[in-house]
Amino acid sequence: MRTQQLSHSSYAIAVLCTWLGFILAALPLCGWLIDSRFLARLVVGSQPTWPLVSVGYIALAASLLATIMTKQRLAIALISIPALFGIAAVIKHVLNIGPHLDHFVLRESISQSQAPVAGAPGYHAAITFLLLTTGVALANLHGHRSGRIMSILASLTLGFSTLSASLILQGAGRIDTDWGPLVGSLPAALSSAFLSIGLLAWRAESGWSDLINNEGAEWRAMRLAFPVALTAPTLILTLRFWLIRSGTLAPLPAEFLSLGLTVLVVSGMLFWCVNMVIQERASVQEFRSALDSTAVALTDPDGRILHWSRGCVDLYGWTADEAIGRHKRDLVAPGVFPSAQDHTDGHTELVEISRDGRELRVLQQIRRLERRGTDAMLVMSMIDITERTRAQDALRESEARLAMAVDAHGIGIFDWDVKSGVIDWSAGAEERLGLEAGSLHDYDQWQALVDPDDLATINNQIDDATRTKADRFGFKFRINQPDGSMRSIEGSARAFYDEAGELIRTLGVNVDVTQREEREARLQAREAQLVSVLETVPDAMVVINDSGQILSFSRTAEQLFGYSAEEVIGRNISILTPTEHQDKHTSYLTRYLTTGDKRVIGNNRLLTAIAADGREIPIELRVGEAIAAGERLFTGFIRDISQRLDNEERLNTLRSELTHLSRLGAMGEMAAGLAHELNQPLAASANFVATASLLLEEDAESEQVREMLDQARAQVLRAGDIIRRLRDFVSRRDSEVRAERVDDTLRDAVALVLVGQKQLDVTVRYELDPTAVFMFADRVQIQQVLVNLLRNALEAMRSADVRHMNIMMQSNVVDPETVEIAISDNGPGLPADFFQENHAPFFSTKGEASMGVGLSISRRIIEAHGGELMGENMPEGGARFRFTVPMINETELELP
Repeated sequence: MRTQQLSHSSYAIAVLCTWLGFILAALPLCGWLIDSRFLARLVVGSQPTWPLVSVGYIALAASLLATIMTKQRLAIALISIPALFGIAAVIKHVLNIGPHLDHFVLRESISQSQAPVAGAPGYHAAITFLLLTTGVALANLHGHRSGRIMSILASLTLGFSTLSASLILQGAGRIDTDWGPLVGSLPAALSSAFLSIGLLAWRAESGWSDLINNEGAEWRAMRLAFPVALTAPTLILTLRFWLIRSGTLAPLPAEFLSLGLTVLVVSGMLFWCVNMVIQERASVQEFRSALDSTAVALTDPDGRILHWSRGCVDLYGWTADEAIGRHKRDLVAPGVFPSAQDHTDGHTELVEISRDGRELRVLQQIRRLERRGTDAMLVMSMIDITERTRAQDALRESEARLAMAVDAHGIGIFDWDVKSGVIDWSAGAEERLGLEAGSLHDYDQWQALVDPDDLATINNQIDDATRTKADRFGFKFRINQPDGSMRSIEGSARAFYDEAGELIRTLGVNVDVTQREEREARLQAREAQLVSVLETVPDAMVVINDSGQILSFSRTAEQLFGYSAEEVIGRNISILTPTEHQDKHTSYLTRYLTTGDKRVIGNNRLLTAIAADGREIPIELRVGEAIAAGERLFTGFIRDISQRLDNEERLNTLRSELTHLSRLGAMGEMAAGLAHELNQPLAASANFVATASLLLEEDAESEQVREMLDQARAQVLRAGDIIRRLRDFVSRRDSEVRAERVDDTLRDAVALVLVGQKQLDVTVRYELDPTAVFMFADRVQIQQVLVNLLRNALEAMRSADVRHMNIMMQSNVVDPETVEIAISDNGPGLPADFFQENHAPFFSTKGEASMGVGLSISRRIIEAHGGELMGENMPEGGARFRFTVPMINETELELP
């Protein structure tokens, strides 16, 4: 605003001074035309302004006005007139050649003057013509350098004109007539002075402040001080002359007055200039401090740092002393120049490293600064955009995630301009509708593809939203595909209205729910099928909530318990439990809801239920849990196992008999080996006793006798142990399930099988898991399984003529409640038909000579223990049988 005010004031001063110069130049010409010598002189006794001189100043004033009005061609044409006058006058006075210009205009009136060179422009006019025409010409060039020269010429013209006016007023022309051509006339001097001021005001922006390309306050002061310094002394001397000449003051007081005014003017100028310089220096210092806080570095053309601002120190961490004289690239990333990305605005985005190792993203701009009389300099300005870049990266990442989410969920975004009907789709939105990209541009194309029934519904929804001015509305429609199929689409839209309440725009999303609709249809079909199955399944189904209230009672449940569904729905499930367990059932349910400990859910439980007639029904119960609509539901499947228990009881009796017969058969096969095995310890014990008798007869030491007797005792115990194992194995007794040591059970079974087999080359190795210590099983039945599998392995290896028979006994923990026992050999392996028929009754791995009872009994024994018996061939050759039994942790055995 202040700059605009200065421009307006400079323009007004320029126009005013130009018009004053024009008027002062026109007065003498008018005086010659009306024969008024006073208008030509303005001061009695002074030299007049000749007509040609008056015409020249009029042309100068007109050219300056044309310059101010930006009429460049007119200005150049007008200044040619005073320029020619000035050149002709110089040639005439210096070389005394050329035409007499005074003969061209008002020759008769001029000839009446007593002046020796009447009418011819003098030295004053020639000098001012040449200086001012050059200044006006330079003012039309609109350049800084031309403006500087123009300011110098105008200031010199102003000083010269002021001096001429002062000398005229002092009567210098009358004292010494030789001064006349140099001093000139008062109208001419004043006209040139005003034209000079007008020229300086018009090109104020190119004044003295621009002489050395500096816009400081000292140079703005110089622009005004220099013309004042040229004119003020002249004005003070003129005042002193008139005071003495008029007798107002004596010479001495006049001298003191002029000296005081000179001191006052000079002091005022100095005070004004110094004040402006101080203010400028303060503002420059503030600007320098502000500039120093930014990251700016100055370097020579080779890149060596000359100046390192405080902002650079804060940004990079390198001090000015450390940075000056080095290259910036050596500071920001020693040995590695950062990768750069150029921008169209001249900035370069750099990835740099600070002194403490932080990665910086910097926007750098380099400008070349030309300096007069010295080398050029590069100005680097850096802007830290690390946080902005991180924010932009985060935004791009967020947009990418949003795009991925939109793509992953099959969301299409649309923007419908209701007035024009144009629909803009997001990338991939049309493809998600099953259409080609760019094939759906407006509402008419869209509604042509929508199912008519759905289109009518959507139009009604839009009408309702418009009527109620709803912010948003949902919709669902089916759209036809090019292949004749149909897709189901769901979505919602945000509605925008104009001032009149008309719908003008909707912005929303579409989601392809075709697969969901198909799944729901299939789910409904499966649900109907499931209801049909549940109605016919032999197991009764009862659904209760978390308070035990019956919600559903199947038809089979009605047949099992004798209640109708209407009688029990809404009542507590305790009506189906025995009286002594009704209170416990409620506590069980409360405990599960409180602790989450599942003791019934997911497991089969054998319980007793009460029918409507009071009968006790043995049932097998399996409970499942589900949460529907925020409500916890429990579904119980109930099977009447009365018949199954009767069958199992008869089957257990038969199985016990069959197991006993199997053990007796095995005992018969081991009888021969047993006789041989017992013969050895009995013979050895007899020998030890005989030796002891001999030692007693020879009066040997008691220690030797005792040693022989101990050896005999050990052999007898060995024989007894063999007999005990066999008796336990073949004895008929009820099943006794308890905690048994895994390793003892395996080793005893191996000892039973290898009785009488020492003539064979058999090696038994054990790989027992140290964490599998106890199993919960019937020791004799598990040993029967082991004996059967070991005997099968020995017979298979013997039939294959395996020289070095190897048997591996292994145990391994499957889970905290199960241990797996494996028996492997290096025999021929299992036949191919074993894997299709091993579960068939009486299937045997020994061929047609065997009845296959042993393997079938073994499988039944393991299944009775809750495990599974499996056979497989090993990659390195041989067969392996594995079975699982329940495991007990040692810590559980310590419980009371």
